[in-house]
Amino acid sequence: MSSAGLSDRLAQLRAQARTLPVSPGIYLMKNEVGEVIYVGKAKNLRHRVGSYFARLAHDQIKTQKLVSRIDSFEVTLVKTELEALLLERSLIRALDPIFNILLRDDKSFPYIRADLNQPWPRITIVRKRNSHDGATYIGPYSNQKLLFSSLEWVHKIFPLVRCSPYEFTHAKRPCNYYGMKLCLAPCHRQVDQEYYRGVVMEALKVLQGHHRGLAQELKTKMLAAAEAEDFGQAAEYRDQIMALKQLRSQDQSTYKYIKEGDVIAWCNADDLVSFYVLHVREHIVSSTRDFVLSQPISAQRVHHENPQEHNHVLEQFLMQFYRTESPPAKIVTMLPLERQQLISQALAHRAAGGDETESYQITPPQFGTPWRAEEKRLMEVALKNAQYVLLNHRKIHDTNQQAMVRIADELGVKLSLRRVECIDISHFAGDAMVAAKVSFLMGVPDKTAYRKYNIELAHNSHAPVTAGYNDDYEAIRQVIARRLAQYEGEEDPPDVIVIDGGKGQLSSAICAANQVLKSGAPRPYFLAIAKMRNHQSSLELASTTSSSTSAYDFDRVFVEGATEPILLHPGTPAHRLFAYLRDEAHRFAITHHRRTFSKTRHSSQLEQIRGIGPVTRKNLLHQFGSLLKLQHASIAELAAVKGMNLAKAQSLKRHLNH
Repeated sequence: MSSAGLSDRLAQLRAQARTLPVSPGIYLMKNEVGEVIYVGKAKNLRHRVGSYFARLAHDQIKTQKLVSRIDSFEVTLVKTELEALLLERSLIRALDPIFNILLRDDKSFPYIRADLNQPWPRITIVRKRNSHDGATYIGPYSNQKLLFSSLEWVHKIFPLVRCSPYEFTHAKRPCNYYGMKLCLAPCHRQVDQEYYRGVVMEALKVLQGHHRGLAQELKTKMLAAAEAEDFGQAAEYRDQIMALKQLRSQDQSTYKYIKEGDVIAWCNADDLVSFYVLHVREHIVSSTRDFVLSQPISAQRVHHENPQEHNHVLEQFLMQFYRTESPPAKIVTMLPLERQQLISQALAHRAAGGDETESYQITPPQFGTPWRAEEKRLMEVALKNAQYVLLNHRKIHDTNQQAMVRIADELGVKLSLRRVECIDISHFAGDAMVAAKVSFLMGVPDKTAYRKYNIELAHNSHAPVTAGYNDDYEAIRQVIARRLAQYEGEEDPPDVIVIDGGKGQLSSAICAANQVLKSGAPRPYFLAIAKMRNHQSSLELASTTSSSTSAYDFDRVFVEGATEPILLHPGTPAHRLFAYLRDEAHRFAITHHRRTFSKTRHSSQLEQIRGIGPVTRKNLLHQFGSLLKLQHASIAELAAVKGMNLAKAQSLKRHLNH
């Protein structure tokens, strides 16, 4: 857009902003296609929104870039600034605006889970937290080794049920854990459920770090049991105390003046900001978290050069980090927050079950900067780690970027390899044909962008495909057409799409792209990789002489417009990247195909039996697990399945044994 056009648009937006009320609220900045690109809050909407359009030359590059893309805005009025803060947090999570810092954590840190609503609760490790199941979660844990070690010691201290619900229900006798006094064996013994639930709650307290009072309580119980001459029970308490001491011995660092709190440090460089959080519970550092977040177009050093930007970035981080995690009693930050009381009140509003419309109140956390020696020492540790995490992230990014440049030079093409996708087709003689797409970002798998496709082919528009029909070219055309249907609207589209195949598959992909995308519209660059003819390993090929190998002994890459393929010599960066990409796509496709083929094979045989519908087929497979077990089942066992009767069981038995 020209400078004159931009000035006219800003003048219109400035005039519109003057009509806004002097009220707290939320404003949504939108681009020319109506997409929300920024969510902000304001104590005074007229003043805050109008400040964006007051002048063309803003101090911050980020703000300049944002203003240049604003085409319209909307506002939502609220009663208080606190309501505005809470609504801003909710909208940022829901809309994912590109100019807001969004807390992303691609690591799948484990949680400890215990559902106290179950008759016999178990303490388990899970990877995802479900806010709606009513269970108690502890974590996430970044140090998995410490997590497993702690859980192992907890099982030594408390006699908890470890087996699965199925094993618990079908147990014919108490297991060995009962013999070792590591389980109460409620599967076969009379155990009071409230007593057992109390044991689980004590175990959870230990895992949360609240185990100092437990040692004294166990000692009191041990002495009482000894006085009552119940020496067996006293010995159990003694063993629990010893195990608890060993668990506590893992805690090397203790902090006298910090019982519960989080220490948060951060640093930034160019368009990235790194946060590092130390969780202190019961006077020890129980776990740590680190995040590297994107600051689009921002070149400010938030904690030195621009305190206002520092507060804005830190506020967004706090509001999102403590959206699902309960804030501790104290939060220590590098620099003071301008609106400590407001943020503290906002964090005290906890979303009920992940629903922002329903909340409950908790004790507001206190904010502060490090002033005790212990707090300063922890902040130094957190800052050092934040700097290391950012430096390491940059180093990996720069190394991968250099590798991508070398690969492009090796292929002899001028293209970006920032995001590369690979598509692989899998089938068994034409049956259960599926496709899989994997995505690599700077040479590293981005599993959030993996996708699976089911393919339906036909000989013509009137006849359905029969078993064994196979058309890889048509399958490629179908998958590419489906993949590129949303290409133009993607925020991070692929630069290159690799097809597992040769010239024919490459031509099919290009043809599909030309049909789906408008003429002249941007599209990804297509490559095809064909496997080597023989089965020599890369090491064997590298050791052979050039005279003893042919062009077909190497993986070959077919590029658009070239008549001859490019040979990928083993050990080169290009060979490592594309071989990894192809193998990962093949692995992902094979996994999807096996599940699809197994389901299709099982369903197809059962579908041939009259009187057995889809619900009954599902019940049969759920009960027996496979066709082999169905074949060995008796007629009485088959007839006992829901939806079956004697006649259906006899018919099924005849069909399976035919």
